[in-house]
Amino acid sequence: MDSNLGDLGLDSLMGVEIKQALERDYNLVLSMKEIRTLTLNKLQKLVEEGRDEAANEPQQQNNDVENEGEDLADAKIQHKQQMTQVFKLRFDFRDLETKEPVVKCNEIENGPVVFFVHPIEGVWSPLKQLVSKCDFPVYCLQFVPGVPADSIESVAEYYVQEMKKVQPNGPYRIAAYSFGACIGFEMATFLQATDGNNSVESLILIDSSHSYIQSYRDAYRVAFKVSDDTPLFNHPVFESELMCAVAIRCANVNYKKFRNELMQMPDFQERVQKVVDAVMEMGLIRDPESIEFACEALRAKFIIGDNYYPTKNFKGNVTLIRSSQCIAFLDVNNTHGEDYGLSQVADKVNVCIVDGDHDSIVQGRQANETAALIRDVIYSNNKTTQVNSDAKDAKWTVSTASVYNLKN
Repeated sequence: MDSNLGDLGLDSLMGVEIKQALERDYNLVLSMKEIRTLTLNKLQKLVEEGRDEAANEPQQQNNDVENEGEDLADAKIQHKQQMTQVFKLRFDFRDLETKEPVVKCNEIENGPVVFFVHPIEGVWSPLKQLVSKCDFPVYCLQFVPGVPADSIESVAEYYVQEMKKVQPNGPYRIAAYSFGACIGFEMATFLQATDGNNSVESLILIDSSHSYIQSYRDAYRVAFKVSDDTPLFNHPVFESELMCAVAIRCANVNYKKFRNELMQMPDFQERVQKVVDAVMEMGLIRDPESIEFACEALRAKFIIGDNYYPTKNFKGNVTLIRSSQCIAFLDVNNTHGEDYGLSQVADKVNVCIVDGDHDSIVQGRQANETAALIRDVIYSNNKTTQVNSDAKDAKWTVSTASVYNLKN
């Protein structure tokens, strides 16, 4: 238990898997060198303390800046949050070589089929834990070579075509998480326009909406000093941050040094090549073109998300499953309301709240609750109660505690 992992025969593949697991499940970011020097006892202690330390981090940040001016302190805390969360990626490096636009995510054959839409990573791996709790057939759409990258609308239309190869006729059930909410919403309105209003039986958005994505865009622009009238295309800070996010997931790089080097490069293709070189040096991925595509696709998704605004309303009921702990700097509740602004673009919105944050409700223990809520919606068994409101035309409801305080 006191021998370090390097002495125990840790190879590069195992090291990357441990690195990804620590970041994904415990919010612990370690270099490959630090991982190799870990003992089993130290690793166990880090795992046990990881979540507690993450929970205490905001208080520590406040203590660090308590002697500074209040405005400056708030700005520093907010900036640190933005830097660590806006470009946080959750994927398995092996997913970079996937080529399938639709993948079957579980072995269940009986029950209503549900199509999930990927988050910003473009692959289904960030949803693995959530999908593992689902007792109905699940497919997930993936952003792979061949998917159009010029607009959310084009992606949505392409995904509908791929979805119909699996299920030729409706009604369809769509569940979309994070960035995928924009695509899922656009898929649903496209289907209603082409196949009729009853073609979409369920539209479930998981902790996101068109307004949520707009808040991310605004937070990014504030964090990295990009004005609203400045296009993200070919912006050096934007591109360097994105490329760092990919490199950190797939290679052993120093964030600050790597970012500074990227910033000095003349164009995006040079930055992409630097990431390709860093990842290929690890020897875990054989195809450099898959790394290049991952970099280009990530930038494309951010850009089309930055430009997206719904042009059609959804004619029906949207279910929003949202976390109780919103990312503070997004200020979604105050800006867009409890329903993340969905009542502006849908006939009715049901809001179900799961205790946790944006990641934990799909990747932590709370994934059980999220999966149970999705099942309730799919089988039309979820219970809702109307929110008290003076407005006669209130169009959204919030799930009762008996629904969202489910036990594991």
